[in-house]
Amino acid sequence: MFGEGVVSGVSDLILLVPNKTYHALCIELKWGDGKQTDNQRIWQEAVEGLGYKYVICRTFDEFYSEVNGYLSDTIFIKKCVY
Repeated sequence: MFGEGVVSGVSDLILLVPNKTYHALCIELKWGDGKQTDNQRIWQEAVEGLGYKYVICRTFDEFYSEVNGYLSDTIFIKKCVY
């Protein structure tokens, strides 16, 4: 994976859309009792210090709730009318 550009510690997903509170949303995906690595904790502290929201999601429902809640607070996403 490192040959494809993966950087140790960086969140699995980053939503580069600011909302009313944060500059972006960083999502770390974990399964079961999976723990953060030291590099992931360093990354978390760094991005939170820059005004990003960082979350760990262990289920699809957590992921959906975090993304939906984050985007519902944005000033840039408009509802589309078709």
